[in-house]
Amino acid sequence: MQQESISSSYCAKIPTRWGDMDAFGHMNNAVYLTYFEQARIQWFESLNIFISNQTEGPIQYDSHVTYLRPIVYPATLFIDLNIVEFSQRSFVVGYAVYISEQKDKKFAEGTTKIVWFDYQQGKSKAIPESLLARLKK
Repeated sequence: MQQESISSSYCAKIPTRWGDMDAFGHMNNAVYLTYFEQARIQWFESLNIFISNQTEGPIQYDSHVTYLRPIVYPATLFIDLNIVEFSQRSFVVGYAVYISEQKDKKFAEGTTKIVWFDYQQGKSKAIPESLLARLKK
């Protein structure tokens, strides 16, 4: 799933937790979406995009994860994010997951489609130009 970036990237640093592992002794597949979410929120905050108590904002529409290698606690994740696709009302974020001990090997990759949403109207709307400018930096 090699994705090509159309914007500059951001790298989030996230520690794993003991409770993220499953009975097979590696990170549970579901927590990868939580890691993606945390990385995305860190990225938004770095761009001064705050999403609490707003009348409009990003909502997750679709997510995909490809698990390449198991991750075992303890590990520090480095998640590279970039935008791989834009449209008037949405963008797709690409993720590449590495761990601090093996930065040369990708452990997972994925994408999340984010739709800009008007919470009061209950429908998607165009991404504000000021936000597009920050995302495309």
